[in-house]
Amino acid sequence: MKSLPILFIAAFLSFSLNLSAAAGSAGTEDAACIWKSWFKYPKNNGSYEEGKSIYVKVDPQKYQDIAYMELSINGKFIRKESRYPYEWCKGEGSSDRLLRNLKKGTYRLKCKIKDNCGKFHEIYCTFYVKGRKGQVGKRGGGNAHGGNGRCKYRSWFKYPKNNGTYRYGSDVYVRVDTEKYQDIKEMHLYVNNSFVRKESRYPYEWCKGQGNNDRPLRNLKRGTYNLKCRVKTNCGKWHEYFCKFYVR
Repeated sequence: MKSLPILFIAAFLSFSLNLSAAAGSAGTEDAACIWKSWFKYPKNNGSYEEGKSIYVKVDPQKYQDIAYMELSINGKFIRKESRYPYEWCKGEGSSDRLLRNLKKGTYRLKCKIKDNCGKFHEIYCTFYVKGRKGQVGKRGGGNAHGGNGRCKYRSWFKYPKNNGTYRYGSDVYVRVDTEKYQDIKEMHLYVNNSFVRKESRYPYEWCKGQGNNDRPLRNLKRGTYNLKCRVKTNCGKWHEYFCKFYVR
């Protein structure tokens, strides 16, 4: 009879330890971290001309669950990025040189992702760099600027939403997305016909974050605001897009 209480206590302790271990495991497994990510740029199996710089952006489903990302190309490490948005070779300059002035060949990108649960994950993207295409002159159907007339210029206001409403005193973030940023030379933004700023680098953004830049979009008073974006392509053509929003 004395052995029964001892057996009961042992069984209870074993159950408690297993329950505690299960709870601890649930807290550390990556089921709690949403790590799923993908290459937004470049497009998988995309082709680029020789000499181009390749902008890379990796989007996560939930950036708050990501500790950092490490990018490599053809087995060579480029750089660790610890802040969202996760971008490499943005704009002009000498940073991320392994993505600039690329020669003909096949390139494989690897992004190693560490989530905040301590787990590592890898995603891949392949793109190709081919020889330069011959320039088409005026007689061959080109425009006066020597372009080949094939620039994809279609663009749109991602933010703000057309006919959107904001509170008095708000800063209004503006972003214009484009079908093919490689074909865009620059964008000029106006608000109520007042020039804000020229943006020559993708992504095309104004009034991002805090600060005193792009003042016509900050601390807005009540009224109706009309945005105009003038888009210049690498073929030398101009195109215009419009968006309206309200401040109450």
